[in-house]
Amino acid sequence: LRRQAGISMIGILVILAMFSFLLLLLLRLLPPCLEGRSVQAALNSVEESVDASMSLGEIRRKIDAAFTTNRIEGIMARDVKIFRSKEGIEIDASYEHRTELFEGQLDAVLIFDDIKVVIK
Repeated sequence: LRRQAGISMIGILVILAMFSFLLLLLLRLLPPCLEGRSVQAALNSVEESVDASMSLGEIRRKIDAAFTTNRIEGIMARDVKIFRSKEGIEIDASYEHRTELFEGQLDAVLIFDDIKVVIK
């Protein structure tokens, strides 16, 4: 008799476990990544609506309104650094997002350190 070749039940379970893990990563990490893009988009809209003559408090209020409109919860407007420099007004919204992958055992940390705009 010829022995059949193919995937075994253990092979199917291993593939299913790997697929489930990748799906878990996608479901846990995709929302914070999308929120990071929303933060950048909100800062870009603030950059277009603000000029260098505005006070830092007015700019912070505009950032807070943009974050509220876009339902951004990973970073608060008070955590955004706004300061004047030689180039103009710099807005730095770098932050970290920690998400739990498994109950109390494994966390993932996403670092968004490139969210910056300069208002000239």
